Amino acid sequence: MKILKGQLRLAATDVSNHLACRHLTQLELAVARGRRCAPNWAVPDLKVIKELGRRHEVAYLKHLEEARGLKVVRLPEHGSEDALVEWTLRLMEAGAEVIAQGALKDGEWFGRPDVLLRVERPSEKWKWSYEVQDTKLARETKAGTILQLSVYSELLERAQKLAPECMWVVTPSGGFTGERYRVAEYAAYFRYVRRELLNVTNGSGSLSAQGNLFEVARRQDGAGADTYPEPVEHCNVCRWFKECEAQRRADDHLSLVAGIRTQQREQLKEWKVETMARLAEMPVPLRQKPRYGSREGYERVREQARMQVA
Repeated sequence: MKILKGQLRLAATDVSNHLACRHLTQLELAVARGRRCAPNWAVPDLKVIKELGRRHEVAYLKHLEEARGLKVVRLPEHGSEDALVEWTLRLMEAGAEVIAQGALKDGEWFGRPDVLLRVERPSEKWKWSYEVQDTKLARETKAGTILQLSVYSELLERAQKLAPECMWVVTPSGGFTGERYRVAEYAAYFRYVRRELLNVTNGSGSLSAQGNLFEVARRQDGAGADTYPEPVEHCNVCRWFKECEAQRRADDHLSLVAGIRTQQREQLKEWKVETMARLAEMPVPLRQKPRYGSREGYERVREQARMQVA
């Protein structure tokens, strides 16, 4: 997410990040608009993870060349976006078998899929077309990965005038066979998450002027800015972790109570018990019946809070 020529430029990772954490979208949007600086911090093992991912991608491209006999064209990691997009389109026009780190763009959207693989399915422009492949280390494909692939597939559709039938996730297991996902099966979910992101970022939501597939409603600038850094799985790899954790501790947030569940926190907030200290003083046994879970469950987290406060 960045501002280029006065326009917000969105990438595939922005969609998956929004699914992972709405607060992250607000933080990155503030950085893009120059309202705050990005933290100069990264999860210590993230560098190792990225290097392992790079090696996996290299190994897969080598497999395509040596085991499948395909010619791979690798684009540079850095360079002008417009130049990379033009280069990619020329390669597609020429019928390149495999394009590694190609670039696709339409409107405010930009993406660089790991692999564009030629398939013998005619598009409106050529006697062939392409499908998107991404190399991932995770052995279980997550929703964020599907959303990223969906962004790439939509951009690819605009470039080749044909919606790709499938998108692929290539993991280290299975001898590089790849996991096949039909684009159409995830299209509605993808449009929903993308629409939410564009509402928050005040984007136009249009990848092209054709049809109303990408049309979304606009909101006032700053919509959704009241998000809170709720702890989520993405915190494990997020560059904002230190800042968000500091805010939760300053607020004595209920998530600091060991073993407490999200539904329990929501119920406690309805009861105006919004900090760990307040929870530690909550009268027991409970008289009111919770909407989520049992009274005993709330009494256990209350005792946990009492011990932590003590």
